[in-house]
Amino acid sequence: MLLCGAGGCEISASDGVDLGGYWGRLSGSTGVYKPVCCRTLVLRESDVQAVGIVSLDLIGINAVTANSLQQAVKEILSSEWSVAKVSVLVCCTHTHTAPQTHKSMIGMGYAGDEYMSTLTKLVQSATSKALAAARPCRCVAARVRGSAATFAVNRRQPETSSAAAALPDGLKWFEVGGGTKLGQNSDGPTVAHAYIVHFVEGNSGEALGSIVQYTCHPTCAGKDTLQSPDWCGGARDEVERVTGAPCLTLQGFCGDVNPKQHRAGYEAAQKLGTELGGLLVASIRTAPSVSVTPLRADGVELALPLEAPLSAADLDTFKRQQDAWLAETKAQGGDIRPPTCCLQYAQQLSTDPPAEDVSFRVHTIRIGDIAIVGAEGELFCQYQHNLERLSPAQFTLACGYAQGCIGYVPTAAEFARGGYEVLHAHVVYGQPQRLTAACEDLILGGFRKTLESTHALRAQRIDSKFPLAHDTYNAVGCASTGDVLYALSSESPTEGGRLFKYCPSDGSVAVIGDLTELCDGHKPPQSTPLVQGKSHVPFFEDLSTGIIYFGTHVGYYSCVDGMEVLPTPESLPEDLAVYPGGCVLAYDPASGKTTVTARLPDGEGILAMTRCQVSGAVYALTWPSGKFAHIGRDGSVVLYDYPDRGEGEAVHPRTGGYRCVCRSLVVVPSIDGQPGTVYWTNAKGDVLQFNPQTESVSVALDGTDGMMREYFGSYDHTQPGSMAYNWRQVQWVPDLWGGTVVGVHGNSGTLFYFWPQGRGCTATAEITVGPRITSQSSQRAGQHDQFSYGYLGFAVAKKDSDTGPNTVFYLTGAPLFKDGTRIKGKASTAKGEAKGLEHLHLVTYELESDLYRDHGPIFFDSDDTKFPTYVNSLAVGANGRQVFALGRIELEGITDLFVVDVPQCQI
Repeated sequence: MLLCGAGGCEISASDGVDLGGYWGRLSGSTGVYKPVCCRTLVLRESDVQAVGIVSLDLIGINAVTANSLQQAVKEILSSEWSVAKVSVLVCCTHTHTAPQTHKSMIGMGYAGDEYMSTLTKLVQSATSKALAAARPCRCVAARVRGSAATFAVNRRQPETSSAAAALPDGLKWFEVGGGTKLGQNSDGPTVAHAYIVHFVEGNSGEALGSIVQYTCHPTCAGKDTLQSPDWCGGARDEVERVTGAPCLTLQGFCGDVNPKQHRAGYEAAQKLGTELGGLLVASIRTAPSVSVTPLRADGVELALPLEAPLSAADLDTFKRQQDAWLAETKAQGGDIRPPTCCLQYAQQLSTDPPAEDVSFRVHTIRIGDIAIVGAEGELFCQYQHNLERLSPAQFTLACGYAQGCIGYVPTAAEFARGGYEVLHAHVVYGQPQRLTAACEDLILGGFRKTLESTHALRAQRIDSKFPLAHDTYNAVGCASTGDVLYALSSESPTEGGRLFKYCPSDGSVAVIGDLTELCDGHKPPQSTPLVQGKSHVPFFEDLSTGIIYFGTHVGYYSCVDGMEVLPTPESLPEDLAVYPGGCVLAYDPASGKTTVTARLPDGEGILAMTRCQVSGAVYALTWPSGKFAHIGRDGSVVLYDYPDRGEGEAVHPRTGGYRCVCRSLVVVPSIDGQPGTVYWTNAKGDVLQFNPQTESVSVALDGTDGMMREYFGSYDHTQPGSMAYNWRQVQWVPDLWGGTVVGVHGNSGTLFYFWPQGRGCTATAEITVGPRITSQSSQRAGQHDQFSYGYLGFAVAKKDSDTGPNTVFYLTGAPLFKDGTRIKGKASTAKGEAKGLEHLHLVTYELESDLYRDHGPIFFDSDDTKFPTYVNSLAVGANGRQVFALGRIELEGITDLFVVDVPQCQI
């Protein structure tokens, strides 16, 4: 359960206080046009975590002030709530008509210690009000577009005059430089959407508080001297007017974004804000409910590198500019504080030792499906686009001016364009030197680190103590006894894979047997054959006897032109015979015995398998030829051909006969109690069916009506390196819409639904394409999973209880970044392998409600550098509380079982 409360108060100062945002004001505040305010939101999840978010209508604060306010809020939260962790985010809206509270900024004066002391007390008061209002909550959230969210424009206008070619030796030294000036650049980037997060009481639906976020400098009011929150206040007021609850305004990464009506006046600011607030609050009616747990927070402190200090000659030039500026300002009767402070700043540079870096903090708060990422500066808006792209959260709110403000933070590409923000603004913030372009990679790394730590799932490795364990596909399942069965593969030609049993209740691991020894009853007597290297199929439990069925496959291959092929006698190690064929095995948990029920002929392995609960028949696809096998209870094996099988994966593509073989079959029960029909696909996208009554194979749906959909991508079905138009994994869900086959297309990660008998008034087989269920970050990057066939870790299970929602559990990839750039894999491959390294995410999707949730990346224990790879298996524990899978423990290391607790998210 999550508690939420919000509170607020006015923080306007008395007349005469220095205002922040502009040099050259000839007086302090002359009154209040509209009160500047503090709003505080507090959150608590049981005794685990408490969070406070403080939004202030101020130009900004430095790190020292931020730390002081954080501590003041923490003390109140800790005194009222007994929790293990307390985290506080303090941010400013950056309005330019509020008290000047950033003690490091020069040339604008300072609000004074008395005001700052009062501010601390007011923030504490707002926090106490929020605590008193805290109630159990639920939440809706929306990312909103509309004309009211497009009043921003990029402000870095190209300057082509000769004055921009170098730092001009004149009074406007801080406005122009390097080919860019402050203005309007309609071709430059902005952020054309806004966010609203709205909390209501869990039962009554009474509004508790809201958060709104938009990305634009609050500079409509200009240099006038009446205090005002600018457009931020208008947006907040409108949301509060409609909902009746406090609303926090978060400023996005607006370092290079101004309002189109820059300095248009107070009325323009109010109008723009009111229209934006109206757009946002109207979206609440149709906004989706989102999870509010887990509540987590984490921060990181970075050292951003600075340029080398000014040379003595450049420093002398700077001093002369300030001397000239001061003389001119005195003569004109202007505000002498800016040039005077710049002279003092230059003097300080000449005496202080040079700095190598500046501290910069990133702070991330996770509220279930929502991430708020605070950054200590005026970041350019491209950082926000990059942040939203790499975030695993459903909604990611960038928050600038958070935990302090070090000044402008350009992206690496913008350094070459110069301009005020790149060349000169560090002076305004009292920073000794400029930042370098290397900062971008460090900041994006900070985003990733805090997002990963707040969204990460922790995997516990189960040590099976099998040093030869290699990549294993499917081969994990939860038995009705509560035990987890799994096989670990071996690439050795002489030592086979092994079958294990893991008991979650006591953590014990037992070896059931070596796969070759379990098949020993069919071992040829004259020579030692190639071992049973792996099991490539799920486990199938007979619901009446508890006996569990599975199959074996070859694990040792030869490689021809990058393709894995069955080794020929000539390519085998000395004294080894060819592979004798895969077996169907039956394991009895009660006795612990395993028996062989059948062996495939012709040295074929069992690549895919399913079982009919009615007849007890096993159905399989063989490898490498890809034939369909009907295996009776008596051990009889009948092989069938089917349309466009070609020669399966048994021949080279240059022959024209190569066809990738399907990896998943499904039995759809008959409504009359007869044995069910079996379905699978071919590489051309046809859906094939085997009718056990007529013992015949036919096409249920041809390619274009089957799996050959443009949405899945375009493939050459005669070439290796992908699943072509095959489906990747399918499962029969009996109580979903009268019975539905649910599956995933591997390469695109797209969900689909298959109704073999049609639905409604239609008696024709039908496939309907559903949503992509890959990770949020893969979807935003527009990339497929890096595993060339797509991932097999897909299962549908009941969530929370036996009557809970039918939920897809899917282990899928997410892009990795290095130096700010997404790591791309190789363009193609000739086999099933990872084309590039990527994170592993757990995604759930509730089928009846279309509720998608990316639970985030999976890491081993507390190590954020180690994560499972080559994961193509999944078993779901009781009530969907845990998932079990097989994957590499190290990137090039052995494979083993791991278990992940599924977050119990409250909506």
